[in-house]
Amino acid sequence: MLFERLAAVGERGGFTVGLHPMQDSRANGDTAFGHRRIRVRDNLAPAQQVKTLAHELGHAYLHADGATDRALAELEAESVAFIVMSTLGIDSDEYSFGYVATWVGGDADAAESSLRASGSRITRAAAIVLDGLADSVDAGEE
Repeated sequence: MLFERLAAVGERGGFTVGLHPMQDSRANGDTAFGHRRIRVRDNLAPAQQVKTLAHELGHAYLHADGATDRALAELEAESVAFIVMSTLGIDSDEYSFGYVATWVGGDADAAESSLRASGSRITRAAAIVLDGLADSVDAGEE
């Protein structure tokens, strides 16, 4: 149910969104801007599918121009996912913090600096996703 509502947010943004075996990748999900497609690995636990989709929506709404370096892009997208999951009352702390630490090389100062620099971008993208979820409830898509 929640996955479908998040998928609708991506679809309203012009992406096709779906669950896939993703045998060609080790990632839990990916966003292909050229194809306007978001894929999420189909064999993840439901909460992880939702978290992964929130992460990919972060990419979709933040990184279409491709100008952000990969580590920063991953930090931003995972931060969007963390905010979305937190707002929904789903704990993703352990996964999200570990994921971000991996991308910033375990450097807490670098992570804090990047988060401060990207804070308004992250907040705007999370608001787009959360507003889209609220719109789907208002429209009776529960």
